[in-house]
Amino acid sequence: MQESVRPADPAEFGRFALPGPVEALRRLADRLPQGRLGLWGVSIIRRLCLAGRTAPFDVALFGSQRARLHPHDNRCEKRVFAGAHLWDGAERRHLNAMIAAGSGPFVFVDAGANVGLYTLSVRAACLAAGRALRAVAVEPDPDTLTRLRCNIELSGADEVTVVPAALADQAGTVSLAAAGANRGEVRVDAGGTVEVAAQPLADVLGAAGVTRIDALKIDIEGMEAAVLGSFFATAPATLHPEVILLETGRSGNAALLAQLAQAGYAPILRTRMNTILGLTRDDASAPGLPGRPGTHLANQGP
Repeated sequence: MQESVRPADPAEFGRFALPGPVEALRRLADRLPQGRLGLWGVSIIRRLCLAGRTAPFDVALFGSQRARLHPHDNRCEKRVFAGAHLWDGAERRHLNAMIAAGSGPFVFVDAGANVGLYTLSVRAACLAAGRALRAVAVEPDPDTLTRLRCNIELSGADEVTVVPAALADQAGTVSLAAAGANRGEVRVDAGGTVEVAAQPLADVLGAAGVTRIDALKIDIEGMEAAVLGSFFATAPATLHPEVILLETGRSGNAALLAQLAQAGYAPILRTRMNTILGLTRDDASAPGLPGRPGTHLANQGP
């Protein structure tokens, strides 16, 4: 089921580049400040750059990565198209701090990878910090999977293993269905029309040869409780991630957080839509260390 992605042909990137003046305007968005003023400016620049143009667009992201974006039908691709530094900024800064503070290969699992933007962000941070990366990106939707593979190839990210499967509490097949105009919200649905293979997370990691995890980002449209429940019931403690980043929404998803508390995790960062939790250990009590108990719990802005 696993597939090691080949490096890209460097000549391929730029085939869908924006015209020079439009690209210069798009890059201007990357220099706008945090906060409402910056978000407002990015929104205007994004609309100007996209007006009358048809996807895809080849753009550089996170300083060192390459992507081919389709902003018209995928919210995350739209958000990183301009002002990528504002997209999940607090969450990615936390991961970047973990990467900068550590040594040895950083092991990242992107469960529900979408088009690979979190994986590319982590890869950029590893390159900046001089750390090796070992990543697994799991994505079930065939159309989104094609975009993921393209972005990984364009960035030459041969450290990334792409897994074309849905995550579930047991192996088998599941049906996928769209939940609206946002391709990132394709989800497991018994009434769906696309059937794909499904695997438990522990099986995916075993097949990929992963024996430890620094960070797990999981966004699988409502399947998190089932998948994580199966994982913690079967995976050895050595495989439990140091941190877990997941979407908890504006409601906070208290039931899912309680489930993770039973598995030994406590919140260390909350934003409007996401929560990062750290694994509790008796020997990991240093305050302020990214990914460890005692890290400041912050309510971040939009």
